[in-house]
Amino acid sequence: MLGGAAAAAITLTVSYFIDKRAIKKEAQRKFKEAFRAEILEKSKHAVNVGIFDHNDDKLGELEITSEKGVDQSLYEHQIIYLYD
Repeated sequence: MLGGAAAAAITLTVSYFIDKRAIKKEAQRKFKEAFRAEILEKSKHAVNVGIFDHNDDKLGELEITSEKGVDQSLYEHQIIYLYD
């Protein structure tokens, strides 16, 4: 983001299984203008997600960690639209 404000980075530790629904919920809760999320990295117990608005400007990143794990159907570079 040239000339813009620095994107926010938020780290969360949750007590539930991380799936598509959990990513949507946390992205909408933490970034009010969020339109879509992109999984940047995925591991067994965490995902790092880029959050973008309607103009495709990056609002920030959201790292979600859980001891319960991450849904196997999620993959890196997956786009998740936050509103159906």
